Amino acid sequence: MTYSKNSPVARSSEGGFTLVELSIVLVIIGLIVGGVLMGQDLIRAAETRAMIAQLEKYNTAVNTYKLKYGVLAGDAKFPGYSGTLLTTSDNNGVLASVAGTPTATPTSIAGELVWFWSELSRAGFIDGKFSGLSTGTVLSASATGTTLPNFPSTKANRGGIIAYGFTDGINYYHIGLDNNTGTTIKTANNLRPEEAFNLDKKVDDANPFTGAVLARGGSELEVVPSVKTATANTGCVTENLTGTYNLENITNACQLRVKFN
Repeated sequence: MTYSKNSPVARSSEGGFTLVELSIVLVIIGLIVGGVLMGQDLIRAAETRAMIAQLEKYNTAVNTYKLKYGVLAGDAKFPGYSGTLLTTSDNNGVLASVAGTPTATPTSIAGELVWFWSELSRAGFIDGKFSGLSTGTVLSASATGTTLPNFPSTKANRGGIIAYGFTDGINYYHIGLDNNTGTTIKTANNLRPEEAFNLDKKVDDANPFTGAVLARGGSELEVVPSVKTATANTGCVTENLTGTYNLENITNACQLRVKFN
């Protein structure tokens, strides 16, 4: 049995998608795109929670160390340790590259900044083993042939974390250590403004210039909340005087400084 070219059966077999079929395809594509975007949001939210949990564990470790030994980790010689690496801490309650001289912008991988992590790990209060050496690369140093890190990395893979005392006498964690070689502390903008904002909001007041969480962009560690100048990096915040994160910027433009708890 044959059909002419113009018969209804022939026309229906050669036809394209109907509007209903196209609508279904578009809906499926929309669901896939929405699922991917939602998945990315969930991943970023999980990374933020991981960083918060990591800082909380470090605070617990610091306080437990104080209760057990009566001193701040890194600020006094590790009890029972007879080596030569940890002998010049000054026990003044503030972490510094050079004993007794906390700075606005520490630049040296030395002294209490690295001993802090080494002593917490030697005491068994944090995961990982940290060398406490003042030479080598920023995130790793060779100790008798065994490579050990000086600083931990964030659980969210957002660079490293250092701990240091600011000129105000308060100790801070700094999220934004870059993995560069050499003996100089180098920082990088490892957080998106949205990530920095979400961490700040969950832990503190969501203001980049006030409270326990302070934003920083650029290549330095210093943040002086009372002096809100352009050096605070407009890529991370919208207006330096308003205290709002630049949420429209999707690049890694922020670092964070978080007070010890």
